[in-house]
Amino acid sequence: RSITWTAVRFSLVLQGVLALPLVLSPGRALGLFTPEAAVVEAGRPLVLWAALARPVLSLAMITAFWFQGRGQGLAGMVPNTLLRIGLEPLGLWLGLRWTAELAGGWRGMARADAVGGLLCLGWLAWRLRVYTGRRAARGPDGATASVEP
Repeated sequence: RSITWTAVRFSLVLQGVLALPLVLSPGRALGLFTPEAAVVEAGRPLVLWAALARPVLSLAMITAFWFQGRGQGLAGMVPNTLLRIGLEPLGLWLGLRWTAELAGGWRGMARADAVGGLLCLGWLAWRLRVYTGRRAARGPDGATASVEP
């Protein structure tokens, strides 16, 4: 439990620090890959919103890895499936529909990622409480044994 929460904190801080230069100067970051002004201008909103969503996406990865580490591979597939097949396309579609511009699609996708990351964080917190919470149970001989719920 302690290791998982340390990983969550470390990941959020690290991803936030790494995203900072992209948030502060998305055009300059894109300029490293292309000299085309039109491409830089079209990609600027994507870099900005993707960089803002990246720290929260780490929550989905940690949740998936946590379940996989417990030997629950199917549960470990849920966070990425939820994000990649469910929320991101929906957010992109809603953003494009509401704003009728490409930047709106990127904002919608980033918002969907944020929602998905927070859902994963809530799910992870709930499962950590369930799996690591111990309660005392009495055996047939009356002795107390620690069991998982």
